[in-house]
Order: sequence, then structure tokens, then C-alpha cells
Amino acid sequence: MNYSISDLEKLSGIQSHTIRVWERRYKILKPLRTLGNTRKYNDDELKKLLSIATLNKSGVKISEISKLSPVDLHKLVTRAEKLEVGQSGFEVIIAQVLNCVFEFDEQKVEILFNRAIQTFGLVECYKHIMYPLLVRLGSMWLKHNICPSNEHFLVNILRQKIISETDAIPIVTNFQNTWLLFLPEHEDHDVGLLFAKYLLKKADQKVIYLGGKVPLSDIVDIVKTTSIDRALVFMIKSRSINEAQQYIDKLTGNCEGLPVYVAGNKEVLERVEKPNGVTWLKTVTQFEECINNQGAL
Repeated sequence: MNYSISDLEKLSGIQSHTIRVWERRYKILKPLRTLGNTRKYNDDELKKLLSIATLNKSGVKISEISKLSPVDLHKLVTRAEKLEVGQSGFEVIIAQVLNCVFEFDEQKVEILFNRAIQTFGLVECYKHIMYPLLVRLGSMWLKHNICPSNEHFLVNILRQKIISETDAIPIVTNFQNTWLLFLPEHEDHDVGLLFAKYLLKKADQKVIYLGGKVPLSDIVDIVKTTSIDRALVFMIKSRSINEAQQYIDKLTGNCEGLPVYVAGNKEVLERVEKPNGVTWLKTVTQFEECINNQGAL
């Protein structure tokens, strides 16, 4: 794959201006140039920059990193990966995970997430590591600037981690509310929905989890035949505003009186009119506040 300097900025968290300065002063990367003098980077240079980002955000000066041989750079990055997570910032962990994702190194990704969850807990890990990773890879995938397999590789590991943490929650029978969780038809990216299930079960809420690709007619039937207190739908994919509006209108029109919460694609949801009874959840923190403040629901 080929990457622009803006692609490297999004993935590494290192600003384009800084990358240019590092190239000029320290020769850390050697991009190809198009006829129009535009920089183009390959997979090896992306991986190298992610390794450099790991060390630099761990406190190693770029002037010192630039003097390292490829072997010594690898040794230092490996050593950094074995540090206690609390000694480094979230951006360091993101850079480490991304490097492993592009290497398809499942064992290292597992180790990094296990330590992060153990140190910070799943909620903080999701907010500051998992979700930012999904945003970065997702935006690159939509632009066709990375192979979809990289995103799928990461998504499947994230799903396993969230499901494992959810399964560890003690089972209760005294529920406060019953929530219906689902994705619309033609949508199957359920990491956010799985995390919502985790938060709800932690708060002793009953969850009916339908997952992805659920026809609207099925939702209507369930609401008519089952006692549902709230519904949560994630709308992730890009779609026309008119299409999104029609879906929300049909959902609320056929499930009259049911409080509906929507989350997902900000660019779409911020332009959609929300009928009475529909709440747009913009952040995880907002959802947590809704769960904790039952009167606000």
C-alpha cells in the first residue's frame, strides 16, 4: 500500500509538519516522490514511523532514535512493549497496537490489550485506546488507503475482548430496565454495540442483543410482543441524510412511545432531525450518564 503524509499523521498521531522536520533533519524516512513532488510512503516506512512514535512518546528523543540501526530500533521497541502500561500514555499503546496490526501479530495485540484492560479497566481502555484505533483505521479504510483485512483483524480481537469482559459480569435477576440493542439492516460493525451491552450489564440492566443486519420489521414485531423499556441502535455506515431520516422516522413511527437512543456516524446523525423520544448519544460518557441517572432516561 502507498500512504500520503496525512495518512501517516492519522495513523501515528505524529503531525505532518513534525514528520517533514524529522525527515529533513534526521533522514528517518525516505519517501518516494510523485511527478508533482508529493510524498508517498510504503508499508515498511509506516511501520518504522509507528515504531519511532512508540519510542518518542515513551520519552526517547528523536535525535537518539535517528541514530539507531534497524536492529537496535526493534530491540528498543520490544523493550517498550514490555513496560508496565501505566508508565506510558495511551498514544504509545495505540502506536504499539497499530504496528502489530500491520504485522498481523495477534499474540502481541492480545498482550497489549490484556495489560491495558488490567491496568485501566475496559471502559477507559475503550474510550482512549479501542475507539481511537477504530476511528483511525476506519477512516483509512473508507478512503481505500489500507487493506480491509487490517481493520477486520483488529475488530475481531476487540470483539473477543469485550465479549470476554461481558461474560465475566455476575448474572443478576433483578433488572432495572430492558434494553433492545441492534444494528440496522446492511450493517454489521458491532464493536460499539457490544461495548454498550457491557456497560448496561454492568449497571444491572437487562439486554436483548440482536446484533447486526436486523430488518426493521423484526424490531417492530419484538417491540409489540416483548416488554422493552429502551432501544439503542448504532448507525455506523455513511448514508444519505434522507435515507437516515427515513429509517429513524419509520423506527419511531412503528414503535410509538418507546424511547430510542441512536449512536454512530456523527456526520450523518448531526444533520438528522430527531423526533420526540429520540436521543442522540454523542459520547460514551453521555451514555454512562444516561445509565447512571435513571431519571434522565
